[in-house]
Amino acid sequence: MKKNPAHLGLIAVITLLLSLLFWWLVPTGRTPTPTASAPFQTRRAQQFRKKHNPPPVSPVSNPSDMHSSKRVRLIIKVHASIPERYPLSMGWSVGPEDYLPMEDEAPWPEIPSAQAIQQLAEDLRNNERNPSASLRNFLEHARTDGLLEPVQSPIENTPWRQVLSMYAHFAEEVIDAPLFSKYDLEHFHQTRQTAQAIIAQYPDEPVAEYARLLELEILRNARLGDKDHEYAEQTLLHILEHTDDEMVLEATAAVLSDEQFLTHSPALQQWTESHIDSLPQHAAEVLAVQQITVQTQSENSKATQFWIQKYRELLDERCLSEPQCTEEFQHLNTHEGTLAAHWDIPPNTWRGALTVLMLHCHKKTPFALPLTTSVTWDGESWSPHPDVERCFTRKTIELNPITPVEVDMELVHQP
Repeated sequence: MKKNPAHLGLIAVITLLLSLLFWWLVPTGRTPTPTASAPFQTRRAQQFRKKHNPPPVSPVSNPSDMHSSKRVRLIIKVHASIPERYPLSMGWSVGPEDYLPMEDEAPWPEIPSAQAIQQLAEDLRNNERNPSASLRNFLEHARTDGLLEPVQSPIENTPWRQVLSMYAHFAEEVIDAPLFSKYDLEHFHQTRQTAQAIIAQYPDEPVAEYARLLELEILRNARLGDKDHEYAEQTLLHILEHTDDEMVLEATAAVLSDEQFLTHSPALQQWTESHIDSLPQHAAEVLAVQQITVQTQSENSKATQFWIQKYRELLDERCLSEPQCTEEFQHLNTHEGTLAAHWDIPPNTWRGALTVLMLHCHKKTPFALPLTTSVTWDGESWSPHPDVERCFTRKTIELNPITPVEVDMELVHQP
């Protein structure tokens, strides 16, 4: 019997489809193409953030300890002028080596440059090695792979090839940059152009986050002229408004820890105030501290008080008790009290009230400085050391601690 050609064709199609299905379902030793990891998900980023971000505070084993008597250290600077900046800087430096996806964390193109950039990242992370050889090796492969030239075939111009090209331009411009000095933004024109093209083409993809991070890296090290501040403001606002990646937000906060950005941009100040509660913990703390510096320098007492209170709330979220974040609270208490006395404004906390009290007492009858002393609050009244007893009357301080506390005070002279 003669077979129908249509039936033979149908059988052939079904056989082909079954073969393809079998090939996908049965392991064959092939390596699947990795999906792209967002910056905060990469192993390098997780290691970096674990090392540099404030560690989570361990829970208090006995809740009653939170209500028992505690000790607080208070440094009071006599004759101190308005501080030029908040005494604690929290910004850190982050570069591509701190978040670059490893080979199995992104669909890198299968070209030698993709392997070379991995070695470069590892050498940069290892402070004991000289990365210059790896940098030149990456650039040599990048030139051979055509990463520094326009791509002729749109099919070859994949998102991750564009990312690799962006890093190649950055490496080339880094080598040509002046040593031991900041550079003009124009020096990194090609890198910025490539990064902006990636962001415009893939705004919601992980590749855009890596482009944003490199723009931040350039801004962090750039010397900004008067004409550059508008570009810097627009770039930072665009990043803040279009990313939810924690690594990118923390890197943006690190850039903003340089007051040249916030000082020259009311828009960035406003954005920070409106969105501070939605930021990752570390980024929020960095920006709050920087806002304290900016507003203190502007002698804006209302805004400074707002940011001092906001920073205290952030510390309260991270630190279950004051002794667990001793240094942070010491700086905050000293700064708040000094400003309250200098601006003659009512303090918002008992620490500020105690600082103002001691400064006024010293002004009336000076102490021999430096002076180390202590006072104790038992829940109802203050019990001062004899050398400062004259400062305390029946109703000396309007604001008092809620729970018992012992305060170790140091009065020091600061011109």
